[in-house]
Amino acid sequence: MVAATDLMADPSNWRPLDGRETNFNVTSNQASDGGKALTELMTNMVDAVLLKHAYLKRIDPKSQNAPKTMYEAVDRLVKKLRGGKLVNLDPRDPWLRDFAQKNLVIGISGAKSKSEGLPSYTFIDNGEGQHADAFETTFLSLSAGNKKSIPFVQGKFNMGSSGVLRYCGRRWYKLILSRRFDGTGPWGWTLVRRRPGNRDAMPVAEYFVRPDGTIPRFEADHLYPLGLVDGRRYEGVHLSTGTVIKLFDYQVGSKFLSFKGSRDALNENLVETILPFRILDVRQKADPKRGGDRALGVDAASPIPD
Repeated sequence: MVAATDLMADPSNWRPLDGRETNFNVTSNQASDGGKALTELMTNMVDAVLLKHAYLKRIDPKSQNAPKTMYEAVDRLVKKLRGGKLVNLDPRDPWLRDFAQKNLVIGISGAKSKSEGLPSYTFIDNGEGQHADAFETTFLSLSAGNKKSIPFVQGKFNMGSSGVLRYCGRRWYKLILSRRFDGTGPWGWTLVRRRPGNRDAMPVAEYFVRPDGTIPRFEADHLYPLGLVDGRRYEGVHLSTGTVIKLFDYQVGSKFLSFKGSRDALNENLVETILPFRILDVRQKADPKRGGDRALGVDAASPIPD
């Protein structure tokens, strides 16, 4: 698709990540395996949701009035819990699943076995989102440190999202779409990849821009980021604002290709998350004899953590 699209086939419409031709040194010196890199991305998703809730309550995240810890942030901004910890909530509480489905979702698509290839992971958060013009200082920055002065977030630097690149197959394809939580402005999007060419040269991560050098954008009231095996869109998850990041051909490890394995890969390096996630495997065949999402071909895991 990239080679067949005139604008994307033009090398002049691609820029090196963070403006550095030597960005491989940064992107390769982060997570030691694909599973750890995924958890770094999940941390950024949680931060985005907390920040959105702060803005909705008219709290400046950098002000003295802002929560001082991530647990206080959950208590004050999202849901009143004892100490702001999910472990203090009954695991059967319907709020866990409902909140996760609407705010923090990970979709698994593509290959189910090693012989089929590699799966793709789609990370969907109903968080603060970013304007298209802010991509280069957020999603596409390696060292801006935009969140250093915000005490209640975990990802202080813009490093986690780039740590996944070297695990995105040979081409490092990562699709990013985002729209600011207040609905001002259109959706922005870009594709990150490994610069094609000499495989013996130092790899360079680069991203797509329009001929005028700006991030591509489009108008849409809602996005439906997940598709079913039969080609239909999955209606159970949609966004009017927020962020979607899709990692293509992701090398999470052969033992993690199954649905249970994929969930284990996420849990293995995530001792405790302060907000619940929902994992949806859209690689299954529809089974009309079963109810709910399973009838559509969607296998769902209970929110993280157990």
